[in-house]
Amino acid sequence: MGKGIAVHLVGVLSLVLAASVQAADSKWYEYQSDNFTLHTDLNEVAARRMLSDFETFRKGVLYSLNFPDTPENSRLRIMVYGSNRDYNAIRPAQDYIGFFFAARSGPRMVIGPSRGASKAQVLYHEYIHYLLEEHVRLPVPRWYNEGYAELFSGTDIERGRFETGKMDDGRLAVVGNFGLLSLEQLFDPFNEEASDIFMARYYATAGLFMHFLQVGPLVSEEDLRRGLAVFLYNLNEGMNPVDAVEPSFGITMNELTRRFRGYVLRERYQFTRIELPAYEGEVRSRRLSTNEAAALLADMAVHLGKEDVALDYLKDLDESRPDAARGLATRALIHGHKDAIDASAQARDLALRMGSDNSEVLAELAHLYLDDYTRTANAGNADASLLDQAMKHAKTAAELDPANLVAHDYQARVLRVMGQHGEALRSMMAMYQRFPTSLQVNSEIGGYLLELSRPDLARPFFERVYNWAHDASVMQQVKKTLDEIDAALVAEEE
Repeated sequence: MGKGIAVHLVGVLSLVLAASVQAADSKWYEYQSDNFTLHTDLNEVAARRMLSDFETFRKGVLYSLNFPDTPENSRLRIMVYGSNRDYNAIRPAQDYIGFFFAARSGPRMVIGPSRGASKAQVLYHEYIHYLLEEHVRLPVPRWYNEGYAELFSGTDIERGRFETGKMDDGRLAVVGNFGLLSLEQLFDPFNEEASDIFMARYYATAGLFMHFLQVGPLVSEEDLRRGLAVFLYNLNEGMNPVDAVEPSFGITMNELTRRFRGYVLRERYQFTRIELPAYEGEVRSRRLSTNEAAALLADMAVHLGKEDVALDYLKDLDESRPDAARGLATRALIHGHKDAIDASAQARDLALRMGSDNSEVLAELAHLYLDDYTRTANAGNADASLLDQAMKHAKTAAELDPANLVAHDYQARVLRVMGQHGEALRSMMAMYQRFPTSLQVNSEIGGYLLELSRPDLARPFFERVYNWAHDASVMQQVKKTLDEIDAALVAEEE
């Protein structure tokens, strides 16, 4: 359009552009603070307050546990839903008001529009697990992990004041109705059937035991925190928990039990208060376009196994806009999973034209090409050119963004198929260095090392999975693998 015509139509153009911007804007925003990325459709005041409080919470926990204030290996992404419709479409179970999971792209925390428990309480509990995994160098037992999560989940933050150690009324009610677990059960909880009531007692007992150890000294209980450190060391040296109590704490198991139960019966629960400066870092924000929001929601749905939900979000992509590339790549991948090959190829080609310099798009297409290769290989007519395309896109994605975990993941997968074991391990370790707390990453590296007949190198990776897993069935399976590794190592020495 010539400049003269543009002058005469400026009013009309302004209206058209305003309408286009409005149509492209969604209700979703992205907020970034020093340590977190938050995606939400909550109002801006609530979102900024939540992010600021979360930064203060992180600082308070690090101070309380004497951890250095250094960045975690992978930036935590938090997604908070204000809409019941969107959250219900992806929640793993009806009673989940929030959850934490390790996506291939990094750690994620998801919170729904909760009513009973506050969003902060859910966030704090789940975040403690991640923080402990990042900062504690020795593997720690589950009761320690859950005990700290319970202890810090009731934290209140107000204008920099950090108050923690407040006991949850629901957990106290569980103890009142069903009683504490014995310390023997707490230290080895999966010798019994893990019923809902048993696990409720487990969480309550873990929280109260940690309260007894960490906050009890404020109400004249003997300070056993040094003994706790020795106890963890002895456990990591292979001592049985019951046998490790006396040499660690300097008292017998019976005496430790007596003191702990007496502490609970007295119900003199105090909390600690730390005065911290309010978060003064920058909070950057931007509104997501409708295409970006659709891609964000679809990506979450795919990670949680809800591909039909993801396709529903992606059906109205505005394919005339370059920011449709991420959603188109996800759509191509899902169509490929459903054997809709023509639709997958069409979305793939359009995504590549729009996003040839987008690391996330290329990593997704590497996944797609590897899937396509596997399909042809399973059909008996393996197309090596598909494997080459997968390698090309994964490598470029990693070069564009070295922090892109998905790119490293699919580069490693392709190299494994190619039989380039050393290079595959290097890619896997690049992913491990950026996300060392991922159980899936640790399990896959351990499994691959077993395939390469290196049980000695595989063991530490499986040990991390065993110590950090929440699922009893996973722990039992990994324990079996560890026992098999130990037997193999003994056989090698003989």
